[in-house]
Amino acid sequence: TFANAASGSLVGAELEARRALTEHIRLGANLSLLRSRVQLGEEQMLQTTKNRALYGQAPYVVNFSLGYINPKVVEANLLYNVTGRRISDVGIEGLPDTYEAPLHRVDLVAVRNLAKDLRLKLSASNLLNQKARLEQGALTVNSYSPGVSFALGLDWTP
Repeated sequence: TFANAASGSLVGAELEARRALTEHIRLGANLSLLRSRVQLGEEQMLQTTKNRALYGQAPYVVNFSLGYINPKVVEANLLYNVTGRRISDVGIEGLPDTYEAPLHRVDLVAVRNLAKDLRLKLSASNLLNQKARLEQGALTVNSYSPGVSFALGLDWTP
């Protein structure tokens, strides 16, 4: 069952920077730092950790982008993302909380204008194909490879 916590807090800061390196090359970065706490009351007796981070809340998120923009040729962006360790399952009856380990992700998106209202888009997601890991204490309880995916699309906006 679900019950409200006795108290909770979330404090954070976000920094973002963008820079044109040349006429066609752009660089961007984003960093979010967060601290979340939840204090459970006595009514949540089954849950192991009474003072912990909020479920699903990572302590940091990092994003980088490198883009090439030339409307007559192509617009391409290489994107990097990593999200810090976060609770994926709250521990109960003495079992520790389960955490999702940081997953480094690289994506590539390219768009080519074919006509005034027609665009061709190619995207490749999760190029590093790093294994996702769920850890409970010192034990890895699940790991899997999310796979690399590719998509090709045609956008028409009359």
